[in-house]
Amino acid sequence: YIKDLITTLETIIQKKAIINYQEPKPEDSAITFANVTKAKDLLGYCPRFNFADGIAKMYTWYREEMLNAS
Repeated sequence: YIKDLITTLETIIQKKAIINYQEPKPEDSAITFANVTKAKDLLGYCPRFNFADGIAKMYTWYREEMLNAS
């Protein structure tokens, strides 16, 4: 859920998000059926990290890249 995503990002980045709530648009999806089962079955896909760990690793990498680019 979006609130869980925001909380995870706030925890990793250590900043509070500024949330601008708006009315849903007609084209917004109310529900998703996202599923990686087919990728697992056909391609042998197996995630090595859960979402929070993956985002934390990406954030650490990004910060290091930005520091090295200066």
